Amino acid sequence: MTPRAPARRRLQSLRVLVFAVAIALLVYVFANVEWHATYHAITGAGVAVALAIVPFGIALVVDATGMLIIARAARIELSAGAALVVRVVSEALHFGAPGGVVASEAAAVTLLARTGIPAEKALLLTAGRKWLVMRAHAIYLAMGACIGASALAVIGQAVHTRAPLRALVLASAIVPLVLSVALGLTMRRSSRAKRFASVRACVARLLRARQWTALGTAVFLCAWLVEATETAVILRLVGAPMSMASVVAIEGVLSLARSAVAFVPGGLGVQDVGYASALGALGATHETAAAFVLLKRAKEITWIAIGFAVNAIASARKPASAATRPVPA
Repeated sequence: MTPRAPARRRLQSLRVLVFAVAIALLVYVFANVEWHATYHAITGAGVAVALAIVPFGIALVVDATGMLIIARAARIELSAGAALVVRVVSEALHFGAPGGVVASEAAAVTLLARTGIPAEKALLLTAGRKWLVMRAHAIYLAMGACIGASALAVIGQAVHTRAPLRALVLASAIVPLVLSVALGLTMRRSSRAKRFASVRACVARLLRARQWTALGTAVFLCAWLVEATETAVILRLVGAPMSMASVVAIEGVLSLARSAVAFVPGGLGVQDVGYASALGALGATHETAAAFVLLKRAKEITWIAIGFAVNAIASARKPASAATRPVPA
């Protein structure tokens, strides 16, 4: 028996436990649902229900634009098509793979290297994207706390939070902001190491290009807002329209919950309970909340399939080699 065997067994046991908890949370969400009414809530919109997958596609295009801005600031050659492929495939892994965040970032580096970008510059692009995404996330959380104060107050009363939920969300905006600053410092220090000497000039350009990085932050904030629009669209499809202020508040809280359980694929269970609780607190019925959760998951499954199809097509076009081998599922 190798020394790593006990650690692997413990990790496997933890995964089984997490999966069991996720299933228990899903059972809790759908325990008292009238499925006939849920079915009618989903099918009531007819063929328009297909619109549920559209906003996320727009968000991916906006996100890819943000990556192009980072590449422009660092003077790294990156095509729009390559940036979009990277975002589509890495988001599919984000939704579907255990430890989705890590798998997504690793896949992004591999996909960028597949286009001929050196590994160090590919790593810089993914780190630069994360740097600005966390800035945008901090602004997004603060925005949700400010414009969705009334919705957060209602949700807080329903879930019996001891501290005002608005204050908690506003305070939590500090976390991604601090992480963004720390990542910026890490990129600066890493570029001084001999291993990353080839990207020293790129890092310097990126950190100095304040106008470009401000524009990139604004673009990634737009991507967050488009994802909130997706929630508003799906709510309208299932017959429970809500104000954009309430939707941004809900999405801010749920983005925190997903970040806290980033090792669980797609925030399985936690995200679903969060949506069901928040929507129920704001007046949605169990059936409407269940219909919303099912459509949200159907959207994710659809984009997982699209992402893996795009990866397969991109892999077939390039010969498999050390730099261009397919991204593992």
